[in-house]
Amino acid sequence: MIPPAHPRFVIITPAFNEEPYLEVTIPSVTSQTRVPLRWIIVDDGSTDHTREKVMQVAQAFPWVVYHRRHRQPGQAYFASNVYAIMEGVDLAKDLDYEFPRSWTPILLSPTITTNRFSPASKRIRNWASRRECTRT
Repeated sequence: MIPPAHPRFVIITPAFNEEPYLEVTIPSVTSQTRVPLRWIIVDDGSTDHTREKVMQVAQAFPWVVYHRRHRQPGQAYFASNVYAIMEGVDLAKDLDYEFPRSWTPILLSPTITTNRFSPASKRIRNWASRRECTRT
């Protein structure tokens, strides 16, 4: 197999009432010269217009996917974000993207190296330890 000229990557964005920030984030991602294979935006129970903003973008860019997560009542903000990201990872599991093992410590080091964010951190550490070097 010939490796691609550019790595295939996926972006997973947890979003909880992010409407004001999407005005900057969306154009930033969609105007890049190298766009992701998929941009999964996981709405973590927003009560603003996050859904509507993302759905407009998804109509214009087929690689943008909106996913609604049902947030657990009383769940801490950080833990909820981690679970939103993990739902995004589950949605991306069958895509043909690359994830070099060397990225894991860089991207997840605060969660991998400490139990401070339990129980979500345990789930991430378990996922990271099972992850292959690439999906190709």
